[in-house]
Amino acid sequence: MMKKAFILSYLILLFSGIAIAQDLEGFSERDIIGTARYVGMAGAMNAVGGDPSAVLDNPAGLGLYQRMEIAMTMQGHFDYNKQVGYDYKNVNRFQIPQISWVFSWNYSGNVGRPFFSNFMVGYNRLKSFNRVSWALGNDMLYSLADVAAYQAEGLHTSFLERDDTWDNVDVGWLTNLSYWNYLINPTSDSLHYIPCIESGEYINNALTIEESGYIDEYNFSWAGNIDHRWYVGASLGLRALSYSKRTHYEEVFERNDVESFYLGSSITQSGIGVNGTFGLIYRPIRLLRIGASIQTPTSFAVSTRTQSWMKSHIVSQEVTTPLSGGVDNYSLPMRLSAGLAFQMRNFGLLSMQYDYRHHKEMRDVHTMKVGAEGVIANNLFLNVGYAYESSFAKEDDLYGVSLTTIRTDLDFKNPKFSHYVGVGIGYRGRIFIAQAAYQMRMQTYHMHAHEFQDMPYEMNALTHRAVLTISWHD
Repeated sequence: MMKKAFILSYLILLFSGIAIAQDLEGFSERDIIGTARYVGMAGAMNAVGGDPSAVLDNPAGLGLYQRMEIAMTMQGHFDYNKQVGYDYKNVNRFQIPQISWVFSWNYSGNVGRPFFSNFMVGYNRLKSFNRVSWALGNDMLYSLADVAAYQAEGLHTSFLERDDTWDNVDVGWLTNLSYWNYLINPTSDSLHYIPCIESGEYINNALTIEESGYIDEYNFSWAGNIDHRWYVGASLGLRALSYSKRTHYEEVFERNDVESFYLGSSITQSGIGVNGTFGLIYRPIRLLRIGASIQTPTSFAVSTRTQSWMKSHIVSQEVTTPLSGGVDNYSLPMRLSAGLAFQMRNFGLLSMQYDYRHHKEMRDVHTMKVGAEGVIANNLFLNVGYAYESSFAKEDDLYGVSLTTIRTDLDFKNPKFSHYVGVGIGYRGRIFIAQAAYQMRMQTYHMHAHEFQDMPYEMNALTHRAVLTISWHD
């Protein structure tokens, strides 16, 4: 009884759904992906410009171009997710994360102040979801059956035994699956439910999550260069989302290894979004550039399809839900960015950048970036960079779900801060440019299989990224 009272008391305090919170962060989070120069400098290029990926942060950087350029980037990345104390699970991928075409016109002629008007069409991969997460838990106090019993509380059994039970908007799919697999059993009044595990019984569980997909953005950008002092720019971004997630969750009860069950779920999401970005770079003196940009909230329409299945060894049967879903509208957070760049001819540059992402449902995210570029020899450059990104969640945040949701993927993550380290080298000739870079991203996080799990899995995530950019000037 104390156990149920504890669960009820903290669930009353939960206002954010797991699916909503995790979807919002997943759709708005952007990896430091792009050209080799951008990756090598850890994305610290808001005030630097002159690079297709820097234009994504601040379209005013397009104003630094003075001739046409075509660029393409190739990337291999290696993602590792590890539960502390166990082996890594890794996924390797090859991608083309960036393609761009810059057009430049000089309207000054031989008189007056120089004025360049530039236009760019670009494709950028903002995020890759390809990863596998796997975790084990021992001696857990709370079962998924506890979640199901709470969700079913006060719901008469007649609602669960109707022929159209899967279409009943008053009944969640986890409740249905658990009832028909005898994970929960009704009391004599048919309004209250008892989980199948005994009071004080420990459970062991295992969770596997396989994810794939991407978020791409197609940009149409314009920028003007006035007297090589003022640079102004604007861009329209069209985003495309493709995401799939497959989970497998299993529990074994301590007192009887025969009594166990597994729950599987499949989620596919696709969507389109649109945003606008406006930027400015000011060059008060030759050595200094000051940059700032703002990106409007991204309006996103996302179609979601889901299906679940559960098999209980208590009754040796498998129950599968129908395939169902719908369309949700999201407003992804606004982004603000500001930067400083100190450029020394024949020596290189030093750049600093701060990014701010505002969340209504979660904590705001702050990102600090610093990058440097040094001249090794004529036309040969070396880049280094570091970035720190805060987390959208507190370490002990818990997320509940709607009692009537059709989604049964109840897992969620509470990430800590992320670190990015980059290094790159490049050759820049009059016509041809080739640059290569390497980046390592490190993050630790706590993962929960469901909101009642008392001991989260401790996880480490590590990404290695190798990048090559080829560009041609006219």
